[in-house]
Amino acid sequence: GKSPQPYFRFPFGSYNSTALKTVGAAGYPFCIQWSLDTIDWKQPATEVIISRIKAGASNGDIILMHIGGINTPEAVDQVIPWLKDQGYQLVPLSILLK
Repeated sequence: GKSPQPYFRFPFGSYNSTALKTVGAAGYPFCIQWSLDTIDWKQPATEVIISRIKAGASNGDIILMHIGGINTPEAVDQVIPWLKDQGYQLVPLSILLK
């Protein structure tokens, strides 16, 4: 029930100047890409998703995960405590982009 404005993520990360202008005119001044892709849309096992995050996580990352990933919720539940134990702080985009 919450709007993602002012942030927009292009499907597949694909965009051009026309798309950027259109999205901006629709009230989304910030187009966000990701720096770490879990590839969870391919429905890998929970352990694979977690392994991709553990192997690639670094400060300032935006980790791409999909609502429709079958094993994504379980991976999130397991990897968030691990990230915190590693000293990472999870913050909203508004903080990350400052």
